[in-house]
Amino acid sequence: MSSKAPDAAVASKLNADNASRALKEAWQQSRPEEAKRALQSLLADASSAKAGCGKSEAARALRELSEALPALFREAWALSALEKTLFYDSGSKHVPRAVKSAHGVLGCRLIHRAFRDESLWPKVLLKLYCTDSFGPRSWLQNQECAPMVQGIKASFLPQDPIPARSRTSS
Repeated sequence: MSSKAPDAAVASKLNADNASRALKEAWQQSRPEEAKRALQSLLADASSAKAGCGKSEAARALRELSEALPALFREAWALSALEKTLFYDSGSKHVPRAVKSAHGVLGCRLIHRAFRDESLWPKVLLKLYCTDSFGPRSWLQNQECAPMVQGIKASFLPQDPIPARSRTSS
């Protein structure tokens, strides 16, 4: 007698692999609408995993894609999908903190892999940083997100701030 749990795990892996393959092919063949749908499918599967988001097959597929094709996650439509699915604003009180944190960590990993070699990061990342900084701090203080937080600071904060005396003496 076979158990349903292994069947569900195999089906989950196949679904994630198929969506990942569809996303990769659509993006490489310049079919952004198809790529966007495939990404949204993977993100929906990853975010439906609740607090175990980072451990789902969809999350695994997303992490593998972000390593293999970081430029895909630099696309405006991909960033928008990540922001809408994995990051929560302070008004999302119905979402448990553990879920917000798990989703934020996955989002940070994907975004950091996409932008780690870029000197300028998109402004939406500063918005995400500020929203979490002044709000729930669901991912900002997580050690796994430290590389992205450092990247945001390096991209948006001045490297050589003006000393306080220079600003007041004019």
